[in-house]
Amino acid sequence: MLLNYLVERKGEIVHRKELLENVWHLNPEVETRTVDIFIARLRKYFEDDPANPIYFKSIRGAGYTFSGD
Repeated sequence: MLLNYLVERKGEIVHRKELLENVWHLNPEVETRTVDIFIARLRKYFEDDPANPIYFKSIRGAGYTFSGD
C-alpha cells in the first residue's frame, strides 16, 4: 500500500503524517517509526545502494518522495 501511495504521487513530497493517516489509518500525531521502517524496506528491495537512494528519497523536515520510472 505504501508503494502504491508513493507511486501515485510520483514527484510530490508526501508527508509522514499523510502516510500514517492514509496508508496505515493511524493517528498522524502518534510517534512511530513505522514509516521509516517501511521506507528502509523499500530501499533495500529496490535501490542498488540503499544508503544513497535514487527512487525513495527523504526530504528533510518534509517527508518522502518517489522519483522512479
